[in-house]
This record gives sequence, C-alpha cells and structure tokens, in this order.
Amino acid sequence: MKHTALLLLIPILLLACNQKTSNSASQDQSNENMDTSNTSVIPAAPAPLFESKKLHAFSDKAKQDTFILTVDDKGDGDWLKARVNFKIISHEGKEIYRDTFDSNFLIDYGILELADDPAKLTDQMRADYIKKRLQSFFDEKNFRSPAIKPGAEFEEYHKSKELFDELKQNENSVSFFYLLGKEDGKYIAYSAKAGKAQLFYNCC
Repeated sequence: MKHTALLLLIPILLLACNQKTSNSASQDQSNENMDTSNTSVIPAAPAPLFESKKLHAFSDKAKQDTFILTVDDKGDGDWLKARVNFKIISHEGKEIYRDTFDSNFLIDYGILELADDPAKLTDQMRADYIKKRLQSFFDEKNFRSPAIKPGAEFEEYHKSKELFDELKQNENSVSFFYLLGKEDGKYIAYSAKAGKAQLFYNCC
C-alpha cells in the first residue's frame, strides 16, 4: 500500500517541478525582453563639414606640434552658420591653444575680389570664400620665427609687456597669425612660463 502511494506521488512531484521550471524560464525571457526594450541608442555626432591638420614646429622649434581646424555642421549644412574650432596639440599630446568662432568671421576684405560691390555678393559666394580661407588657414606664410622681430619695440597692440619680453629673448620662438573678420588679426606664440600658446599681438 505504501509503495502504491509513493508511485502515485512521483508524477505529481515531477509535474510541479516542470511547472516551476517553465515559469522561471518565462520570467527570464520577459526580463530579457524588458531590458532590450529599455536600451537607448545615442546617435553618432555628425561628421564635420571640414577638417584640416598640419604638423609644424611651434612650442619647440626642434619638434612638431599638430594644428587642427574643424568646421562643425549645426545640422543644416549651412557654411555661413557653422562653427569653427581651432586648436593646437603639442608634441607631448597636450592641448596648448583653442579658439572657437563663427564661420562668417572668415569673411574679410578679400571677398571684394569676387564682387566689387558688396550688394552683389551671394550666399554661395560667401560660402565659397569661407572654404577658400579654410584651405589657406595653415599656409606657411602665417608662421614666423622668431615671433618678435629683432629691434621691435613694445607697442599698444602687444597684449603683455611680460610676454613680449619673454618672446623677444627667445630667438627660437615661433608665431602663428590668423585673421578674423576684417581687422581682428591675431598673432599667437607659445609661452614657456604659461605652458600654453597666448595671444601676444592683436591688430588690424
């Protein structure tokens, strides 16, 4: 009699075990589906409209730093409303200079070569001129060594007498020039004291 009862109990226990395993598997599948549905995907940043790199001696005349220029698209591909990022990475991998400005700051008096009357300038002409300025941004003529010419005197357009004296005493100093707008000419050079590049002369 006892043996008969045990035989009847075994199928019941097996059925209960299988039901528990099935419920557990269903719960795991449900959790997996829930986790997948909650996964968010971060969209990739849009590619820049323009990118240029140049290796050139700057912070150390015997070694080359990396000059980088990129133009960020605000989403509509409009060159007249883009953002320009200019930075310099030293040969040691350290960022030593950064400047950010609107792309239309690259339009200067030179655009009048395309049309003698500003009223005749089209948006396409302005965009083409911006691209031309970007292509020539790192031209060799924009680099100079030493940064301060021998015999030069401190004047109002120099940003700091201390920086002027430091650069003048360093015959191996290198400067870089770039123009924003029509008259915002920027001359930058590396200051060993500051450990970064600084604006030392700002004029038309």
